[in-house]
Amino acid sequence: NEYNDLGQLIEKNLHSNIAGDLNSGFKQSIDYAYNIRGWLKSINNAGLTETDGDLFGMELMYNDNSAFDADAIDVDEQFNGNISGMQWRVSTDAVTRAYGFDYDEVNRLNTAKYAEKATTFNANENRYSVGNINYDLNGNIENLWRQGENSGTANFTYGYIDKLDYSYIGNTLI
Repeated sequence: NEYNDLGQLIEKNLHSNIAGDLNSGFKQSIDYAYNIRGWLKSINNAGLTETDGDLFGMELMYNDNSAFDADAIDVDEQFNGNISGMQWRVSTDAVTRAYGFDYDEVNRLNTAKYAEKATTFNANENRYSVGNINYDLNGNIENLWRQGENSGTANFTYGYIDKLDYSYIGNTLI
């Protein structure tokens, strides 16, 4: 592990190439970056290239949504620590995936909008999005609807996979 002057983890190396020899290089190096407020900004590089050698990359957005195409994911910048959006990519395909988040007036999650990017972001709101989140007066989730893959046939379709209703006694989930 390597840390910066503030004590934040900036690099973690995993699995030495030769058992017992920590000087032989590593199979995976994970890099961490932080914004000026000390909030995690990225793990590796969200736009992985074949030369990176990384298996996974992710970027979190708070008050800078410039990485998003505004037509695909329309999210408000957040200056209070809420994550306005995130994007990630794995090395096994050439698709960058993203979520944009929307919050209510007391900073509770309202929706999570999903998009994919091969060359430009395309919103796929009927794929893997979360919405219709309602809360009771204590802040407990009352309803949550999730969309996803409705498989079972040769042709995959997307739609609602969960329409959850939560019941409580006091603040105890039943």
